[in-house]
Amino acid sequence: MVLCDLGQNNGKGPIIARDMGRFDMTLVYDFLRHAEPGMLHDSVDFAPEFNQWMLFDGIWSFKRLYGGRTAFMRTFEAYYALWPSPTHPKLREKADTFLPEGLSIEEAEVLTRSQFFAKGTEMFANQIRRSGGGLAI
Repeated sequence: MVLCDLGQNNGKGPIIARDMGRFDMTLVYDFLRHAEPGMLHDSVDFAPEFNQWMLFDGIWSFKRLYGGRTAFMRTFEAYYALWPSPTHPKLREKADTFLPEGLSIEEAEVLTRSQFFAKGTEMFANQIRRSGGGLAI
């Protein structure tokens, strides 16, 4: 919601908010926030894969607003590009553009998720340091 507010008038907010409406994005949060005691069998219709898409979109909104991303953000982007949700199957075709320098798709594909995040975060942090630090790369 903060990124929606910051990017509302300059076109830099999350694209999902423009496409679906900003309050549809908080469906699960609102459900949990307003939960009633004893409602153990209640549910909300929300595909879990949507969380990754929202995070990916939020990272791009952050980049548009602030000009860069952290090593953790870049690592998640790379992971999502390699294994995108069914919503973004064509993103896989551009996965190599999201990977850190020196890591190929073939090398990345054989890593477990925890190995990928450890290696990717370290590689992106080194890239950021070599480029002069800060968020922007």
